Amino acid sequence: GGGADAAAVPRVHAFNVLRVLYQDSTLSVDASGGCARVAAAALGAFSSGHWAVRNAAGMCFALLTRRMVGFANVHAAEGAPPARSAKAALTGFEFFQRHAPLHAAMRAQLADAVDATSRASREANAHALPAPTGAIHPALGPCLMLLTRLRASGLGEHANNE
Repeated sequence: GGGADAAAVPRVHAFNVLRVLYQDSTLSVDASGGCARVAAAALGAFSSGHWAVRNAAGMCFALLTRRMVGFANVHAAEGAPPARSAKAALTGFEFFQRHAPLHAAMRAQLADAVDATSRASREANAHALPAPTGAIHPALGPCLMLLTRLRASGLGEHANNE
């Protein structure tokens, strides 16, 4: 109904406006500094109780992922020379150096996902029930989608920056 759904409308419009802003090649250059903060807000919105907010956040997050990382990085088959986009892919270290606010948001979301899964497992064990299945944290998919587009960082790459 009315009041609860009406409260979601400003968030939906905000994500849609931001998506259009970042989609426009002229405007997105000036707004590129805010990509990580907007992506972090979108991650948080995946937990909304309103489908429209989750949908708008998902479209915005997908666009921002392409802006920050590029199109899907094609991984070469084992033994084949790496595809051009795989060579050009950012490492996780490089990406999170550039987009620090998103690093903090993803760590928080992933920690929440682990806590929720651990809590559900403990509750199931306490009542001698089978381990829970199907309950996936709403931001887990987007976090993993982003991480799959990054190259692994070398161990020496961040040794001096911890």
